[in-house]
Amino acid sequence: MTLGYGSFPDVVGGAWNGQGKLMALAATIAIAGHLHFGLRRIGLTLSPAAGSLKAAAIVAAAYCGFFVVIAMLFPADPPSTEDVAFQTTMPGLDEELFYRGLLLFALDHGFRGRKQLLRVGWG
Repeated sequence: MTLGYGSFPDVVGGAWNGQGKLMALAATIAIAGHLHFGLRRIGLTLSPAAGSLKAAAIVAAAYCGFFVVIAMLFPADPPSTEDVAFQTTMPGLDEELFYRGLLLFALDHGFRGRKQLLRVGWG
């Protein structure tokens, strides 16, 4: 894959690798959409599970509070609009879908016949 790096025109631009993250996101969605996986089976749905929004809001508030404290303790240069836009969207979209959706699903189903540890699958 690295042989093709730089051969694509940079249509997104900017200081961050937005185009690379968009391409990785597109590849993840394409693989997840394959019949052996399925978007819903890996957990990609637009309707959240009952009760999950409350738990997600609590965790998100705790994370935000933690990082506000860290930012106040260790001040740095003010971020640009591009910095904030990239950091709040692209790593989460790309990495969450791949690492916590597609990869864990594949591990769980790839090692289905193996012994489980504490009744938890490998994924």
